[in-house]
Amino acid sequence: PTGLDWRRFHVAVENGEVVGAVQLRPEGPELASLVVRADRRGRGIGSALIESRLRDVPGPVWLVAPRAVSG
Repeated sequence: PTGLDWRRFHVAVENGEVVGAVQLRPEGPELASLVVRADRRGRGIGSALIESRLRDVPGPVWLVAPRAVSG
């Protein structure tokens, strides 16, 4: 990934350990770099990170994600 800047990240912490993070890049703006530890997935951590990062954004935000390919 490019354009990583720790000042733009929100992190999720459980029991003193970072279990997830998300970044809002100023271009666009664009929601980027969402990650949740594999053993903590399915608990709503990713959703909570996205909501916390977008809470103060006044307008639309871009999200670029790969398209799932089946078969």
